[in-house]
Amino acid sequence: MGLDFIGQYGGASLGEIEAKVKYRELVGSKVVMFYDHLDRAEYDLAAADVHISNMEAVTGWKIHDKIFFVRGSILGMNELHLLGMALGTDRSPKSWSMPSDIPPLSGKDAAAREDLKTDYGSLDRHEMAHVFIRQFVSAFARPPEAFIEGWAMNFAGQDSTWLAKSALIDKDHLPRCEPRHSGNWSANDGRTMQPSNIYRC
Repeated sequence: MGLDFIGQYGGASLGEIEAKVKYRELVGSKVVMFYDHLDRAEYDLAAADVHISNMEAVTGWKIHDKIFFVRGSILGMNELHLLGMALGTDRSPKSWSMPSDIPPLSGKDAAAREDLKTDYGSLDRHEMAHVFIRQFVSAFARPPEAFIEGWAMNFAGQDSTWLAKSALIDKDHLPRCEPRHSGNWSANDGRTMQPSNIYRC
């Protein structure tokens, strides 16, 4: 765990250096955005600031540091989160407002999922949600994957009805899971979280 922790921080530090050298930089109230070319860079930054503000309003928590939002690859990686950095898409979405008439997607709808993440910024919101929640979790904590991914999916832009319908469709494509253990993990303010179940698939 120690080496993994050091590796992550080392990678994030190198990533920050690469972002500052490789990309243009725009600074918002909640987000620092790095990008090469975007059709609506200022609008994207404003949407990202609103996204973080919405999560602060829901939780009652204020971020400690501005979130780095990289619109492209860093260290050969993209479309993921690395400690304080969200690696998102490299183009402005058609709209940051998710339409209400998108049908639920099955696990086989790869093309439709690609459109969702690029056309409506769902992947960008997903990765920023990961970085947001990580600011409030101990660096050495290993929260349940169901919590971390569930949180990010909840703030990716689809409403609860869409998520519930998609989960029902996807359940037949998922491997069978069994309880592994119930354990505790610590938030960075000293509180102990107790997940009811952690599963192994």
